Amino acid sequence: MCLLVILTWPIGSQLPTGGVDASWASGLHMAAANGTGTEIIFPHGPLAFAFIPQLWEASTYWFAFAVSLVVQIALVALVLFGLRRSYPWWIAVPATYVLLVALSAFGGPERAPDYLTIVIGLAALSMVQSRLAGRWAVAAPILLGVLAGVAILVKVSTGALAIVVLAIAVIPALPKQRVRGVGLVLVSALITVPVAWLACGGGVGSLVTWVRLSVDITTGYPEAMGFQPEGAGWHYLVALALAVVIIWRVVVLARQWDRARWITLAVMVAAITIVVARQGFVRNDPPHAIFAILMLALVLAVLPTPGPERIVTGCALVAAVVVMAMVAGQGIGPGWQLWPGSRTAAFARQAYAAGDPWHARDLIAQVKRDGAAAYGIPANVLDAIGSESVAIEPYEIAAAWAAGLNWRPVPIIQPYSAYTKALDEKNATALVDPGGPRHLLWQ
Repeated sequence: MCLLVILTWPIGSQLPTGGVDASWASGLHMAAANGTGTEIIFPHGPLAFAFIPQLWEASTYWFAFAVSLVVQIALVALVLFGLRRSYPWWIAVPATYVLLVALSAFGGPERAPDYLTIVIGLAALSMVQSRLAGRWAVAAPILLGVLAGVAILVKVSTGALAIVVLAIAVIPALPKQRVRGVGLVLVSALITVPVAWLACGGGVGSLVTWVRLSVDITTGYPEAMGFQPEGAGWHYLVALALAVVIIWRVVVLARQWDRARWITLAVMVAAITIVVARQGFVRNDPPHAIFAILMLALVLAVLPTPGPERIVTGCALVAAVVVMAMVAGQGIGPGWQLWPGSRTAAFARQAYAAGDPWHARDLIAQVKRDGAAAYGIPANVLDAIGSESVAIEPYEIAAAWAAGLNWRPVPIIQPYSAYTKALDEKNATALVDPGGPRHLLWQ
């Protein structure tokens, strides 16, 4: 399993880059490093930096690498042992490899926080097939609640899914202590959120405002960012085919499981599917859609599949991966990242940087020099800003990082995410506030 963790490592490089997604990642790391992560309003919360192991800040990189390694281990274990329930090792191991490599090939560092969503969904599906006894009858619900609380501060939509699926997952796992189990999950989550918030440097009062405005971003996203390009119909066809097979598997299990366990599974699968559809098909470009389809494939992979039904499920998984590879024009070969060498080398480089802070700082200094030259901010502009605070419009936060500027953002750090009137007003208030940014740098 350890070898699979390395061979399917999802992050191709620890070196920062520019662009829309890379820039918000830089903002999350810089805010975490200077203790202002709780002042940012964004689809990702103050703990999201821990799931993006890139060298924006030496002080945050090692922690992000460690967290990402734990998530990767959990993901490999859940997929591998989920497949092992239905298939022999000689099928489960290569299937795990292909599914996880495909997932990362269509993702990228900016998709790394979504791996937590996958782990939570697969953990819940695994839990619904288990029984808890002894100390685990108390410890497991508490741990699940802590995970749900952390998920809220990574991404509100992920946290909402976590609370639903992890709370109901303990119902069949604790048939004689269902109320206590659900209660432990919910109470643990409610305690974890403010404790983690305070650990991130936030105040109790600001937590309520952050939750309210984060919900605004989450609910405003579909209308503001909805995108349906031409020729994307195949996304829906592949997703629909997988959904049909998943529904068929759930219906078949109704004849084999007790009622409580089956209803829990049905509700859980419905919740996961809704979240996946929202993440993949609101902004229906190939990276989002294909990543979401592969998430559905992982759900199908871990559902128990006895007897001859394995053939249908296996064919559906293979067809989903192959069709996506072919239609996306990736091809099945080195360009599709199916070969292990590059991932092993990437893991080794990133582990070395995480273990050697001096090496990490040298890499950061080099990337900053290259980035500053690439952005080419005029010297007279840099002199005018000096050490005074500056915000970046509309999104290239990485420019402030590369130039070593005193970045002081407006609350919605990339203003295109101010989807509602309340969010616009929050940014406008920050710009005129005496404590707000002294300069505004337009790219």
